[in-house]
Amino acid sequence: MVHVVVMDGTLSSLEEGFETIAGLAYRLLKRKAEPGVTLHYQPGLQFDRGDLLASAWSVLTGSGLGSANSTGLRRISEPLSTVR
Repeated sequence: MVHVVVMDGTLSSLEEGFETIAGLAYRLLKRKAEPGVTLHYQPGLQFDRGDLLASAWSVLTGSGLGSANSTGLRRISEPLSTVR
């Protein structure tokens, strides 16, 4: 079994026409992945339109980046713990 994790950058998007290079790679892998390949996408920090000021501060300072990544990695690694 092969596990692929694509971690995108700040303000990343999978919206067609606005993808980052990591987003394009994810789409390509998603289309071409063979059975036995587990594919995960984790976006970077994003603006929250509901709380624009607080999210802008988080994006500018990078605060919350560690917690966002550790949450995403924890969710991704849960299925991996059963593989061992």
